[in-house]
Amino acid sequence: MPVSKTIIGYAFRMKTNQTPKELCFNRTAKQVLRKFFPYLSMGIQIPFAHPRGNYIVDTYIGQIRLGFEIDGGYHWGDKQLDKDLYRDSFFDSRDIKLIHIPNAKVKRIGMGEKIRKIIEERIL
Repeated sequence: MPVSKTIIGYAFRMKTNQTPKELCFNRTAKQVLRKFFPYLSMGIQIPFAHPRGNYIVDTYIGQIRLGFEIDGGYHWGDKQLDKDLYRDSFFDSRDIKLIHIPNAKVKRIGMGEKIRKIIEERIL
């Protein structure tokens, strides 16, 4: 499914206007990839605000088809939960695993170890 120019523009805006929690997570994810999985980040950039179909993944590691969503408070409302479930089924059908991390769980201390474990599980 081709990605529309509208989605690409929106993804670019999301990338340039990341929340402090998204910036923290992405910085930590880059450090983990460089240190423990250099072959996953060698010669390419890990996309942030990556468009897939009509959806955007906050952080995406294409070689292992793994995406991370940093979910703010609005994700926990009934309406948004339904949308998220529908979006998750779209990614599941394409063998892309999405990991949802609530904003409150994004912390500098211990986050790198959690990311490393998630990547290892996906690789194995």
